[in-house]
Amino acid sequence: KAIIYIIAGFLIIADLGYDLSGLVTGLGLGTVVLTLAAQDIIKNLLSGFMIILDKPFQVGDYIQFEKFEGTVVDITFRSTRLRTKEDSIAQVPNSLISNTTVTNISRMNKRRFSITMQVVSGTDLSKLSKVQKDIENYLKSCEIVLKESVYVVFKDVSFSGYHIKAYCYLNVIDYNDFCMEESILNYGIIDIVNLFILNKHKKDNKQIEAREVKVIEEKTKKEE
Repeated sequence: KAIIYIIAGFLIIADLGYDLSGLVTGLGLGTVVLTLAAQDIIKNLLSGFMIILDKPFQVGDYIQFEKFEGTVVDITFRSTRLRTKEDSIAQVPNSLISNTTVTNISRMNKRRFSITMQVVSGTDLSKLSKVQKDIENYLKSCEIVLKESVYVVFKDVSFSGYHIKAYCYLNVIDYNDFCMEESILNYGIIDIVNLFILNKHKKDNKQIEAREVKVIEEKTKKEE
């Protein structure tokens, strides 16, 4: 333990910007080798101490960072163990965790829902505006939706159609519950759009064309 404390002192002093080359030379090559060998251990110990002190997460929390994602099952000074979605255990050095951004999903108080739809070019814009308003009213009528967070916008225009984007926050934290509520909202929104298409073609006496409306899968940044 004494050696570890000495080495930790060396690393902290060096981190403060002091030149220890003369002292290291005086202590001899053996100390240098020992310092290099123990460097990773000291980094993990110091990182573990900061994690326990700052408490960015605790046992039972679901976290995400870099390529890792899972529930925290144990935190030691050297490493943190996660139970992944595959039900395996990942043991991650604390120094890796302290040098990256950690997202603590368990500390969320709401989840973001979004969907973007593409409507075929040439659609009457006044009718498109009605669909936009119907979707907004539908979302605000759902108990799970935080009404002040609802936005339905005419996002942009592409060669193949018009894009309507709807997004809001849901009063739900658990991921499985969110997936269930997300499906319900998707069905409700698609029903509104399908009704619009059906009424449009009945009025125009046309058959419904395939791919007239499609949902666009968006690539979102990891934040949840």
